[in-house]
Amino acid sequence: MPLESQKPQTITVNAAYAAQIQISTSVSDGKLSSTVQLVMGGANVNEKGAWTAATSGGAATINLSSLPGDLKHLQPDIDAAFGAIVAVVDKVNAVRKLA
Repeated sequence: MPLESQKPQTITVNAAYAAQIQISTSVSDGKLSSTVQLVMGGANVNEKGAWTAATSGGAATINLSSLPGDLKHLQPDIDAAFGAIVAVVDKVNAVRKLA
């Protein structure tokens, strides 16, 4: 008797997470330049709190260095977060004495 094939179960997205946050900084033409990319992933969180990654869709890459119109109101939050990261870099430098 042949086995019935099972279709992969579609995961319904009900949560999002930051799959990756990439900060790139470089020195060019006498200036410090930074870009930030946020890769959002979709997931499902069940009633017990267990996370399952989405099998399709539910992902987006957002350039936080140049916000689209619908996210412009988040600029103060992004500036504060970036400032906090710069402060951590400064504290690491104070310990490691790179400069």
